[in-house]
Amino acid sequence: MVNTEIITDLVPVDTTNIITIEPRPLQAFFAGYMYLPPGINASYKPGGSEHPIVSTKELAQFKKDAALLLSQGYNDYSLINAIRQSKRKVPLRVNLHFFFRTLWKCDIDGGIKACLDATFARLELNDNLIIDLHVSKRVDEHRQRAEIEVYCALPALSK
Repeated sequence: MVNTEIITDLVPVDTTNIITIEPRPLQAFFAGYMYLPPGINASYKPGGSEHPIVSTKELAQFKKDAALLLSQGYNDYSLINAIRQSKRKVPLRVNLHFFFRTLWKCDIDGGIKACLDATFARLELNDNLIIDLHVSKRVDEHRQRAEIEVYCALPALSK
């Protein structure tokens, strides 16, 4: 049974003192694409006692190839350089989209780290600046890839 009672005793709340982030379009300061990274099993292997897990040659090659492709993407170097030189940590938001032939045969968790590492190495930024990460899986039967966009995640200034 559906409740159809009308609520009449609600008191309006003053929200002017609550800090809110204004919804406005964000402009990525970096956007690019790379080929899909190797799977997790092809990316890492057992190492020694000092480094129990090490990268494989396949992962190293992926990062080299990604650096070349990412260098051809969109970048706002004035903002990237300002973030590099900032004495304060600048929080970042990342959108990462994986494009596969089908949605159901590949998982995305192993590729996230490889793509973030390649992108942030290219930007010469520390990926610990990421405070907001959005990952999606999409379909493109003809061109499998990963696309990445990086934004500043600073809240809007109060008026």
